[in-house]
Amino acid sequence: PGPLSVASYALVLRSPAELVFGAMLMYYFRSLERQAGSSKFGAFSLASLGISTALQLAIARGLRVDRTLPSGPYWFIFSCFVQV
Repeated sequence: PGPLSVASYALVLRSPAELVFGAMLMYYFRSLERQAGSSKFGAFSLASLGISTALQLAIARGLRVDRTLPSGPYWFIFSCFVQV
């Protein structure tokens, strides 16, 4: 998988249930942005996206896995759970 396909997988949820649950969690995490500020929270989001994409590509190439990577912004959701 190339970087463009990884980026598209990182932003799209596959089912309506995942969409509702993910949207509720991201709405809850708005309090983190209020505490940190928009620029700091934006930098955190971009850094966590970059790190998770690099790790997914390294693991996929290291294990020589040809199946698709997980879809959805789980990189964002799990990194925000660390801050809560």
